Amino acid sequence: MLLAAGVSESYVDPETGEQAYVAIDALVYPICFCARHFIELFLKREIGRVSALRGDKRRDAAGTHDLGELWDILKQYLSFDRRLPPAAAVLEEYVTEFDTIDATGETFRYAANRQNEAHLGEHSYINIAKLAKRFNELTEHANHFEALVDYLTEEYRCKTYTAKLSRADISTIAGKLPPASRWSTEEFSSARTALMTEFELSSNDFSKAVAIIKKNRELSLKIGVEIPLQDITTDLLIAIKNISEDKARHDQVTAEQWCSLAAVCDIARSHYFCEDYEGLKSTYLSTDFDGYVYPPHVVRDLVSRGKIFAGGLEKLGQTTLKEKFEELFPEPPVQPRLSMEEQMKSFLKAQRSARFKRRIKRTIGWLCKPLLRCFSPRKSKSSQ
Repeated sequence: MLLAAGVSESYVDPETGEQAYVAIDALVYPICFCARHFIELFLKREIGRVSALRGDKRRDAAGTHDLGELWDILKQYLSFDRRLPPAAAVLEEYVTEFDTIDATGETFRYAANRQNEAHLGEHSYINIAKLAKRFNELTEHANHFEALVDYLTEEYRCKTYTAKLSRADISTIAGKLPPASRWSTEEFSSARTALMTEFELSSNDFSKAVAIIKKNRELSLKIGVEIPLQDITTDLLIAIKNISEDKARHDQVTAEQWCSLAAVCDIARSHYFCEDYEGLKSTYLSTDFDGYVYPPHVVRDLVSRGKIFAGGLEKLGQTTLKEKFEELFPEPPVQPRLSMEEQMKSFLKAQRSARFKRRIKRTIGWLCKPLLRCFSPRKSKSSQ
């Protein structure tokens, strides 16, 4: 808001609603101070979040205001995930620029430093328009980094990683391995050697990744191994189909199966991973669960929002069940979207039809009014 007022040299007075003049010299220091403080708070917050991603103790960087020192601390925690350094690298030039002008947060707070030397002695002019452009770029990159850490927080919560590999790395390895049925061939040996070189892994590191792939429903499907769900079968899907068609009652399905179906629907959401399935199901079955898995609602979700349930099955690596579900509950054909001109014609046609119906109704009422008078019983004088 301050930048917008500084660039236009005006603002709207909140009391009168009128445009008022503002001097740039009155705003430039508050703007620079707030922008610089934004960087400091951003770095401190992300140091705490990134340092705790793998369950380690959260690093508290409240003891310093130095931007250069804070940036160095953050960089210490970026190396364990390949996705973090590129997202942080685009921020470095902006942090460095502010660090050069105001490393400790005093330049735009006081007129002089502790040695009584005036701040900004080498900088007599600050281009407010350029500052606005650069700060908007900075906030865009900072928001991207923050969103990435949000996602990684959920991903690392699943505990699917090793000392050298993130869940995304292990997923990449699974996608580059041949099907498990061919692991006794030279094809697997070649892929193993290439992947160990690419990710700088020892034999032990690679074995740990393979062990995770084998037991993870989503990752194991990439090597051709489908780990079935215990409570959800094709027979259960057929039973749900019969319930939706009023051919069976809800008690044909057990409480545990209803909770399993509800968990599959929730797994489809972006902030959940296949590792959350068992936990969700246990939560729904728990006596401490505040909510209630209502069977009619589950049936409605499967029938009317089948794409969500199918997405959950896909995330859980249930190819067979997904195919059977789509066979039992096919998606209705998508109607082609009308153009704006066609929509307008349809609207006008409906309007004309409605007006015509109203005119007919009024005409019939006008014609029938005398007849209604003739056939209506007259009241006697005594009753009057």
